[in-house]
Amino acid sequence: RIHPTFHPDSYQSAVALAFSSSKFLLIYLHSPMHDDTNRFCRQVFGSQQLTTLADQFMITWGGKIWDPEAYDLSCQLKATSYPFIALLVCQNDRMVQVAEKIQGYVDEVELCTRLQNTMNTFNSLMAANRAEAERRAEAVRLREQQDREYQESAVADRQAEERQRQEEFERERREEEQKQQEELAQAVELSKQLSHADSIRKKRESLVEPAALPDVATIRFQLPKGTKLSRRFHKTDTAQSIMDFLAVHFFDNGNEVQNFTVSTHFPKMEINDMTRTVDDLSLYPRGMLYVQDLDA
Repeated sequence: RIHPTFHPDSYQSAVALAFSSSKFLLIYLHSPMHDDTNRFCRQVFGSQQLTTLADQFMITWGGKIWDPEAYDLSCQLKATSYPFIALLVCQNDRMVQVAEKIQGYVDEVELCTRLQNTMNTFNSLMAANRAEAERRAEAVRLREQQDREYQESAVADRQAEERQRQEEFERERREEEQKQQEELAQAVELSKQLSHADSIRKKRESLVEPAALPDVATIRFQLPKGTKLSRRFHKTDTAQSIMDFLAVHFFDNGNEVQNFTVSTHFPKMEINDMTRTVDDLSLYPRGMLYVQDLDA
C-alpha cells in the first residue's frame, strides 16, 4: 500500500535523524475513533503525491494516540482534532520548532500545498542549520589537521609558517561564509531575539517584589563585573523565581548575559534544583548569591 515511509523507531530518534539529514520532520497522529480517519488514510495519506513529497524532503513518524509516546506528543503539540499532521523543524538532535499544524480532514491538494508552502518559508532556517552543522564539522576536521601538522613538524619556523597559513585560511573562509550567510544569520538572530523577548515578557509579568514583611527574605547578588544588587523574595519562592528575576534584570538593563549560573558563597553550592525554596537554600531572612556569566 502506498504511503510515506515511516521511521521505525522512537520519536526522539526521528528528531535526531531529521536533524542529521537536514530534513523536515512530518508527524502523523492516528486516531481510529474519529470519523474522518479512514477516509484520510485512504485518499490523502495514501496518495502518491504526498508519499513522493514526504519521502524526498521529510522524515515521517507516526503513532496511535493511545500509545504513551504518541499521546505525550499530542499533548505537547496541543492536538485538538484528528487526523492530525504537524511539520517540524529540528533545531538540534533534541529540540524542534513547530512550522505547521494541520488538524481535521483536508484533501490531498490542500495538504501538499500547505506542506510545500511551509517548507518554502522555513528553507532559509534549514539552510542555516545545515551551514552551522557543516561549520562545526569543518572546525573539528581543521583542529585535527592542525594537531597532526604540529606533531609532525620538527622545525620551529615551519610551525610558525603553518600557523600563519592556517590563520589566513580561516580568516578567508570566515569572511566568505559570513558573506554568504549574512541574510540567513540575521533572520535566525531576529527569531532568537523575538523568542527571548517574549520569554522575558512572560517572566516579568509573573514577578512582583514583595513588601518587607516577616516572611520575606532580602537577597544580595554579586553580578558579573562586580555589580551588586538587592531584591526581596518570599521565603517560599523557588529558585526558578530567582533565575527569572535575574534574566529579566539583565534584559531590562541592556546586559547580554543569558547563560549564567547562581551559587552560594559558603558553603559554595551551585543552584541546580529549581524547585528548592529560598528558605530551603538558607537565604532567609537574608542571603548572598554569586552570579557567573558562562559565556564570559
